Amino acid sequence: MPTPASWTQQDRDERGRFGALAPPAGQGAAAKTQARAISYGALGHLPVAQRAQYEAHLGMGGLDRLTGSLLAWHAAAHLDRSAFREKFLGGAGSDELVDHLRKAASGANAATEVGVAAATTELAAAHQLMGAGAWPRFVAASHGRAMAAPMTETADSVTI
Repeated sequence: MPTPASWTQQDRDERGRFGALAPPAGQGAAAKTQARAISYGALGHLPVAQRAQYEAHLGMGGLDRLTGSLLAWHAAAHLDRSAFREKFLGGAGSDELVDHLRKAASGANAATEVGVAAATTELAAAHQLMGAGAWPRFVAASHGRAMAAPMTETADSVTI
């Protein structure tokens, strides 16, 4: 069994968190930039009545939490639907919501603008399913879960 990489080699702090929302190992600044673009881009796909609240949430620290969540969701792409739901939604949420979140996260590593644009649509759909009032709490809770129990991988196993 290979020796797992140490937490310092994975760009993590002593508690296993990614410091200052640094992208997970293997993801560069481009992934973080694209995750931020997805977060902002979803605004254009929301109904006009929801845009002001979504934009206010981004401006009150929600952007960093949402960006960190998107990167964590992207890093967890190998999880099946139920494991993803348990890790990031605390076991709650519909299959449709989980699918939208996973598709939105795939845009963090999209090779084209079309991929990023598709991810913004998926994030907006997840926002609408969650509901504008519950969205800020959901993003904070999802980000907290991602930082509390980060993913670590070895060649033989995946632990959550």
